[in-house]
Amino acid sequence: MNYLIFADEKWDSPPIGYTRKRLITAFSKQCGGIVFCVDRPSTIIDGLASVIKWMLAKKAVKLSDSLYLLSVFMPFHEKISSKYKLASRLNNYFLDKQISRIIKNISNANDVHAVWLFHPYQIGIYDLYKKARKIYECYDNYSSAYNLKENERRRLADYDKLLSKEADAILVTAKALLNKKLIYKDKTHYNPNGVDYDYYEKSPKDILSIKRPIAGYIGGIDERIDMKLLEYAAKKDENINYLFIGPIKKGIKLYKGRNMVYLGPKAPSQIPGYLKCCDLGIIPYAKYDYLKSVYPTKANEYLACGLPVVATCFSDLSEFNDLVYVANGADDYCTKIKLAINESNNEDKIKERKEMAKKNSWDNRAKYILEILKDK
Repeated sequence: MNYLIFADEKWDSPPIGYTRKRLITAFSKQCGGIVFCVDRPSTIIDGLASVIKWMLAKKAVKLSDSLYLLSVFMPFHEKISSKYKLASRLNNYFLDKQISRIIKNISNANDVHAVWLFHPYQIGIYDLYKKARKIYECYDNYSSAYNLKENERRRLADYDKLLSKEADAILVTAKALLNKKLIYKDKTHYNPNGVDYDYYEKSPKDILSIKRPIAGYIGGIDERIDMKLLEYAAKKDENINYLFIGPIKKGIKLYKGRNMVYLGPKAPSQIPGYLKCCDLGIIPYAKYDYLKSVYPTKANEYLACGLPVVATCFSDLSEFNDLVYVANGADDYCTKIKLAINESNNEDKIKERKEMAKKNSWDNRAKYILEILKDK
């Protein structure tokens, strides 16, 4: 049984590398067939260097016995092919020729049981696989993303509706997205981001010489971060050190108080070691409309290390109960930070946090998707 997944980002880029890649890998281990993940296609708009790189690349890389990463080319970027039918047909022609040949050579069969898409701009791909089960994973409120022009917001909203209507199953990763899909409630399933639980159980590899207590953050440092809130909290209690691990977006103004430490990005294998040095994990997001539809992967990553979590009320995090302290306002945030520090070494709480993370593993997320497919 063949499953075809179209990535909306390059396999090794951070967005898919930290979330979708892990779910796809877990799914491939349990599906009983072969998963063919189509890496973000090279297009003419990417430039000559990208096309040459694709020409020289291996077209199917075996990641495991049940998972292959496919490298393909199509003439037009999906922003164009989703808008113009001729461009969509040309793209589908190129995709069909390449993918069909690869699948047939590897699995001796050209049938596709299910097609899995991630982004509204991929709308035209379903036309190639009319007999296959269609999965649409909606992991963002795409039309409310930052810095979009109004006409692009409208197009994304329209394509999202078309994908949702055509899909046999819709997966959403946040409660706000579940509410947006109420019209399709019979085929919409809440399946939030997970965590590699065993990975975060590893022993620390790096001990930092930073005075405890430490509030740790992993992830991109960009417009999502409420820097004014962090400055307020850091100044209110300078005995608490704030550790940030992740890429810093150009142009972001950082607060650089004496108890703020920015280490930049680290290799994934180092992250558990750094978190083991922390007393709590923080998610200091600002309150944007776009973030209402975000399920923070890092919450489960903190919990997998046994850490208490303090977050702002940017999204619905009620499913975590009292394992994630949700703060309303700057003073409440500071109060919750101290509460989390006081409970950081509570053995019963540590066990409860790890159990929650284990329940939210990528393996369990993949298992749920397979159950959805079996029910249809």
